[in-house]
Amino acid sequence: MFHILIAERDAKTRRQLERALQKKGYQITGVADGAAALAQIDRVLFDLMVADTDLAHIDGFELTRQLRETGYLFPILLISGQNDFPSKKKGFELGADDYLTKPFNPLEIIARVKANLRRFYQ
Repeated sequence: MFHILIAERDAKTRRQLERALQKKGYQITGVADGAAALAQIDRVLFDLMVADTDLAHIDGFELTRQLRETGYLFPILLISGQNDFPSKKKGFELGADDYLTKPFNPLEIIARVKANLRRFYQ
């Protein structure tokens, strides 16, 4: 079973993502900010992270940068209200594997999670 970290500031969106992914058999840990995400990553072996770019304390961009600089290789899917190309480019340059803009369909998140896990773990 894959273990996914969801770092999403909005509690309603986080719960929606957690439920959708749990229904597909994934083990989920949800946090509300970037500092909590880093704390969880120090304790748990995650297979993938979904992170909002607009997190408190450490935003999703900085979180991605720090994880890649310290050697974490698991796939990172950024979700963001910023749908402009410079933001997307920044996310990919910092090490994100995928980038999805809000609002999104939960079925698309499931498809992207599945695709990223397949590419990384096969």
